[in-house]
Amino acid sequence: MSAGQLRDSSKGPFSVDGVKVYRPSPQTDAHVENELDVHPSHRCMIVRHAGDTLAAGAAGREAALIRRPGHNIL
Repeated sequence: MSAGQLRDSSKGPFSVDGVKVYRPSPQTDAHVENELDVHPSHRCMIVRHAGDTLAAGAAGREAALIRRPGHNIL
């Protein structure tokens, strides 16, 4: 994938049923990456919760937080 291109990743939603663990376990990210056949360095997770952003960073993955009106970041 070249810069500026987005790959259609409409496969989902994804469930923790496949890994039997919840975030912030890095296994949840690895499960989605495996399902999408994408390397961690080639994706950025878009999240609504600060905890998911922190968990992704702790696992060495990128994430972008979308702030919702009326919700504090932390």
